[in-house]
Amino acid sequence: MLEKKILKINGKQNVTYIDEGNVSSPVVLLVHGFPESSLIWKEIIPKLVTLGYRAIAPDLPGFGQSDRFEVSSTWENYRQFLSDFLEKLNIDRFHLFCHDWGAIISLYWAGEHPEKILSLFVTDTFYSPDAEWHDVAKLFRTPQIGEKAVEKLFATRESFATLMRTSIPTITDELIDEFYSTFLTPEGKKIPLELYRSGDFEMIEKGKLLQIQKPATIVWGECDQFCPLHDAHKIRDNEMPQASIHTIPNVGHFAPYEGAEEVNKVVELHFEKVQSR
Repeated sequence: MLEKKILKINGKQNVTYIDEGNVSSPVVLLVHGFPESSLIWKEIIPKLVTLGYRAIAPDLPGFGQSDRFEVSSTWENYRQFLSDFLEKLNIDRFHLFCHDWGAIISLYWAGEHPEKILSLFVTDTFYSPDAEWHDVAKLFRTPQIGEKAVEKLFATRESFATLMRTSIPTITDELIDEFYSTFLTPEGKKIPLELYRSGDFEMIEKGKLLQIQKPATIVWGECDQFCPLHDAHKIRDNEMPQASIHTIPNVGHFAPYEGAEEVNKVVELHFEKVQSR
């Protein structure tokens, strides 16, 4: 397992993160989704380092070993976290790799800070003002029903393991323990409710990412049950027409982990595009 570092944000909040590669190399920021941690990128980070990049992957607040927000775990607060995290590490410009909720958070952030982005690598997510929530998200977003769903899905390590093995047949016990750490406390079990209920796709300004005229790649699990492949094409058509779309066969929603070998081939192609500009 990759070693994590710790930093303190705003003088009080401990954040754990992976930081691999030469400190003078170009930075790749990797932002995980739900219900994950930085270790969703554990097979991608070594590839980035061998290609000559510095890979930085935070555990978002409340995930992995990072402290939960003292305030609500909302979309807005996670976007502010990115600003605080990058400022703390004195990172000005970077290549953005993002998955699932990590993409919803960081792509919105990128649209507000286009000058910071060197390239985009997007996997398995929604990003459109007319996007539709998947069925589990709809449960989380519904008062009372969401609370019951969270209690059922995350009640025990065993129930969570069953859920994750359905989505990622190859997941290890080590990674299950890492991801389940979010839900060990009543406060942690509030995170999916606060996060999903704060999401408002209508806030996404269609076409705003067009201002980022940088190399872009979209990667999708062929069997993604949460984000259908048409969402990949919608992102390309609306936000990054320069992007190539790569579908990973026989892989579901968690492509950066489950399909890491094939995804790493696409990572190489992505940086060939970057270096050819």
